Amino acid sequence: MNLQNRTLEEWLISIVDLTKFPHKADIPTHYKSISSKLRQWVHDNVNAGAADIDHMHLTNHGVVHIETLIKRISQMLNGNDFCELTPFESYILLLAAHIHDVGNIFGRKGHEINAVEIIKLIGNGLVGEDQVVWSYVYDIAKAHKGEIISTLPEEDFIDEEKVRIQLLAAILKFADELAENTVRADLVALALGTLKKEAELFHYYAKCLNSVVPNINARSILLKFHINEDLLSKTFLKIEKRGKKNINKQVYLMDEIYLRTLKTYSERVYCSKYLRPYINFDTIKVSITIQMNDSRKITNGYELCESGITKIHMDEVFRICPSLKELTGKKIHSQLATRSI
Repeated sequence: MNLQNRTLEEWLISIVDLTKFPHKADIPTHYKSISSKLRQWVHDNVNAGAADIDHMHLTNHGVVHIETLIKRISQMLNGNDFCELTPFESYILLLAAHIHDVGNIFGRKGHEINAVEIIKLIGNGLVGEDQVVWSYVYDIAKAHKGEIISTLPEEDFIDEEKVRIQLLAAILKFADELAENTVRADLVALALGTLKKEAELFHYYAKCLNSVVPNINARSILLKFHINEDLLSKTFLKIEKRGKKNINKQVYLMDEIYLRTLKTYSERVYCSKYLRPYINFDTIKVSITIQMNDSRKITNGYELCESGITKIHMDEVFRICPSLKELTGKKIHSQLATRSI
């Protein structure tokens, strides 16, 4: 897709040939109006809403995050000869990018679902919008959490235009995973020490993630971290949910980096099922530079890539094929014994 080194948003807004859109609608102007209102009235209230309701200090979920997300989407598309989104698909994807996190205004829990309330607000007076379009925008945005892309139709017709629903959801989900960087951290609060203890780890992670560089030609994602030596000796509070209980753990930043980069790799594996053959990434490359107190810099790295299954274990079989958990040898034996098979 040739965006001519522009973002997908800039490319969409620049389209003047309205025959490219259903019913010759002036979608570029319409989108510009919607995005302007969301930027002005909604995005920068997301963190405040989460703080009021959950008393959480989230990393930035406002305009800065949306801009980074749109940049990541654009990096996955620009110069990619295998993935050509239609102007209408681009419009739907960009709307989903704008509203995917706005539900945090009502609190972190279920935020991917609560986004529909913002859509209702927009549709009920701010700009107006076709309900069918918004229903798919909502579904695509909601799919950025969890593993629900398979529940969406692979494609559908909206206003007589074919739209690849699963592809758009996968682009958004993986781009959102890559939309982490230094600007999401509250650097002032970190410097002043005013962050809640349970929020520090996430803000330091964002602060240390200096660059995220998708490379379409090399089919790789580069994650570059820069960490001050002092941070490596500290532990940070991390609250993990186990069932209905909250477990408090003390975690080293380096271990969190290992875990989060593995999560990025896991998202790559999941999303690739729906991105292929249009968008292909095989490897997550991680570079970690430690800034020593004596002015030295030590750089190490590792790669997360396909390695095949080296150990065959029944747990792995059931993980890959969860439906087989009801058909274990023991259960089949029991069913045969009771003639209930």
